[in-house]
Amino acid sequence: METFEVGENVSILDESGVFTIKEIQLNKVRIEDEFGFEQWIDLKLVVKRRTISVDRLQKKDESGVQLSRNNLKSNSIPEIDLHIECLV
Repeated sequence: METFEVGENVSILDESGVFTIKEIQLNKVRIEDEFGFEQWIDLKLVVKRRTISVDRLQKKDESGVQLSRNNLKSNSIPEIDLHIECLV
């Protein structure tokens, strides 16, 4: 289990944003979000924030196919894959 300190910036599983630890008690922590709201949360949901170093960025290949109205047939019906098996 990770150890945390009061004042440390952390993240919460399944939540977006940056949180600051205000108080630690046994298996609960009181956190404050970037808007100033405080809440108690289970310690097992808290994770340390780490910086990710990027040495080099690779630019995506821009030679893809460009679609325009001229490339599409005027009487064709567009097909949309909704992954119905994931929706049901």
